[in-house]
Amino acid sequence: AAGFWINISRYALLKLKSRKVVSRNWRPFMLAFVKDIDTRLDLVKIAQYLGQNRGVLTIANLRKREEISSVKHRKDLELEMSNKLENHGFEAFCEVHAVDDFKSGLVEIAIGHGLADLQTNTIVMGLSETIDGLNTQVTCLSRLAHFGHNIMLCKFNQPLPQKATSIDL
Repeated sequence: AAGFWINISRYALLKLKSRKVVSRNWRPFMLAFVKDIDTRLDLVKIAQYLGQNRGVLTIANLRKREEISSVKHRKDLELEMSNKLENHGFEAFCEVHAVDDFKSGLVEIAIGHGLADLQTNTIVMGLSETIDGLNTQVTCLSRLAHFGHNIMLCKFNQPLPQKATSIDL
């Protein structure tokens, strides 16, 4: 059954490649950097709300290279993330990336993320609560700004509601 869906996906990607995407057909292909789903659930919610199930949402978790012992360990962490999202009623792809340095890792992953012509167009991050974290984010944002991504840096003063009827930005 997986082979069938891969063939369908391949066919759709090749068809999409031959079509020009106009602004009315624009869809959000979001990459949200989330350190911990349980403590950053509002970040996942806002990305899900904005996407309105019309785009693609990927939740990325960056780990120091020495924290990832094997491919199996990385896959287990991704499965754990997927299960947490599913338990909260969210649909998203999950990725765990082993990086040497958070700044360069975040930027490289954000720039290269996507599949075929479906490149990430929106980067979502929570506002860091530490001075070092804020400095890292400023550096990353200035680098990402050169690549034409939409960038959302979020800070929540109160929890988001279960269902959003409108979102004011």
